[in-house]
Amino acid sequence: MELLKDSAQIIGFSEVLKRLKVMTAYGKDEKNAMSPFTADRLAEHRQNDDTIESFVREIVKDRTYFKILRVAFEHLKDLRGSIKNIENQVTLTQVELYELKFFLLQVKRLTDRYQLFFNRLENDLRLTFPLSIYQKLDPTLDYYETFHIDDNFSEALKAVRMKIRALENEMRKMKGQIAKGIVSDYPALRFRPNGTVVVRKEESGNYQALLNDKRLLVSEQHYNFVTFSIVLSDEILACDNQLETLRSQEEDALYDIREKITGALQEDTDRLRQIFATIGKIDFYLAKASLAVAMQAVRPKMTVDGHLIIEEGRHAIVESLLSAKKQTYTPVSIQLDKNVTLITGANMGGKTISLKMVGLIVAMANYGLFVPAKSAVIPYYRFINAIIGDEQNAAKGLSTFGAEMVEIIDALAASDKRGLVLIDELASGTNPAEGWALSDSILEEFCQKRSDVVVTTHYDGLGKAVDIRHLQVIGLKNLPETIDKNQVSKTLAEGMDYRLESVEKDSIVPKDAIKIAAGLGLASEIISRAKCKMEKS
Repeated sequence: MELLKDSAQIIGFSEVLKRLKVMTAYGKDEKNAMSPFTADRLAEHRQNDDTIESFVREIVKDRTYFKILRVAFEHLKDLRGSIKNIENQVTLTQVELYELKFFLLQVKRLTDRYQLFFNRLENDLRLTFPLSIYQKLDPTLDYYETFHIDDNFSEALKAVRMKIRALENEMRKMKGQIAKGIVSDYPALRFRPNGTVVVRKEESGNYQALLNDKRLLVSEQHYNFVTFSIVLSDEILACDNQLETLRSQEEDALYDIREKITGALQEDTDRLRQIFATIGKIDFYLAKASLAVAMQAVRPKMTVDGHLIIEEGRHAIVESLLSAKKQTYTPVSIQLDKNVTLITGANMGGKTISLKMVGLIVAMANYGLFVPAKSAVIPYYRFINAIIGDEQNAAKGLSTFGAEMVEIIDALAASDKRGLVLIDELASGTNPAEGWALSDSILEEFCQKRSDVVVTTHYDGLGKAVDIRHLQVIGLKNLPETIDKNQVSKTLAEGMDYRLESVEKDSIVPKDAIKIAAGLGLASEIISRAKCKMEKS
C-alpha cells in the first residue's frame, strides 16, 4: 500500500510513526524497514499480529513486566562496526572487547528473565545466550560487568606480570628505605604512598632544610606549600628502565591475546548478527505493543475482498491533543459497503477528522499496527490518497480549486486499482452551482472505479442518480434554544454529536448556522427572515 503524496502527513500517520519508540540501533533498522503488508502476505501479517498480542497480553497483566528488557535495551550499543572488524581481521581494542562482553551479559540477563516468554514466540524471536561465545571473553565465567585481561588468558602474560609485580615491590622497598632515612632526620614528615611529602612554607626551618636536602626535589609548588619527591637512586632508575621494558612486553602479550580472541570470534560473526537481528525484532514488537496499549488499540481483522468496517474508531493523535485539554473525543463508526460514501453535515461537525480517522486506521492496519477502535475490518488497499486541506500550488500558478482538480484527476486515474480515496469538501473552491455539478459528475465517475471513495460535502442532493452510501453527522440536534454568550464554546462542544448516521439520498444537509446564530442571541426578526428565505430557496 502506497501513501500518495502528503497523505501520511495529512492523515496523521507520520505522527504515529514518531510515537513508535524503539530503543536500540537494531530496532531502529527494523522500524526503518517497515513496509505495508499485502494480501499475498496474509499469513505473515497474522503472525505479526499474533506476536503483538503476546506482548500486549504481558503488558496488560503487568505494566512493569518488560522493565528489565527496556533498561537493558537502553544500554545496548551498536556493535556491528566491531563485527566488521572481526570479519576483516582487525584486532579488537580492549574497549571493543568490553562492549561485546557487556552486550552478551545483557543478553544473559534477558534470557534469564524472559526465556519462557521468548520460547512462546516464533523462532526468529527466541533470544538465547551464546555461552560458547561469551566464554571466549570470560574463560572463568565470573560474569563481572568489566573487561580485564587477567593472567589466565596466557602463560606469557602471567609470567611478565609476575616479573612486573616483583620489580614494583623491590622499587617500593628501595623508596621506603630512602623515605625512612629522611623521616629519621625530619620526624614531623609524613610521606604519601606515592613517595611524596607536602610541606607548608610557613614551616621555615623544615622548608629551608628540605630545599637543600639532596635526597629530595621539588615536584610541585604553590603559594602556601611545596610538594617534595624522593630523588631516585641509580638502582631505582635501573629498575624503572627494566619496568618500562616489562610494560612493553605486557602490551605485546595483551595484543597477542586480543588478536587471538578476535581470531576465535571469526567463526561467531553470523551468530552475533543473528542475535542483533533478534534483538531488533523484539525491540520493534515491544514498541508496537506499547503503542497499542497507550492508544487502547485493538487487533484489526484484515480482509482481502471484504468491506471496510470501523466500529467506534478514534483518531489517536487528535484524541491525545483533546485529552491534554481535558476534552473528550467522540468515537465514530463507519462502513464502506459502496464504492462511494458521502458524508454531509454542518461545519464543526468533525467530518474532516472522521475522514482522517478512516485513513489513519487503514494505514496503521496495513502497516502491521493495532488500531484505535472498538473493532475494525480493514481491506488490503493498494494506496491511500488523502485530498484534504488547501492544495493550492503557487509554483504552478493554480488556485485552490485548480490544485484540487489536479488531485482529483490523479485520483480518478489511480482508482482503477483498489485504493482508498479521501476527499474533503469536494469542489468547494468554486461557485456553488458549478461546484455541485462537478461534484455530482465526479462522484458518478468514481462509482465506476474499484477504489473506495469517501467524500465530505455541504452540497444538497449529490449522488441521487448513482448507488452511493449517504452518511450524515448527527450534529447539533440537541442544541438548546438559547446559549450563554460566556459559554459558547462549551455549549457547542457539548451539544455537537460527531457520530455518523445513515440517511436517505434525498436527505437535506443539516443547516445549523441559523440555530447557532439564534442561540447566540441574534435578533429574532433577523432569524425569522433568514428562515423564510431558506424555505423559499
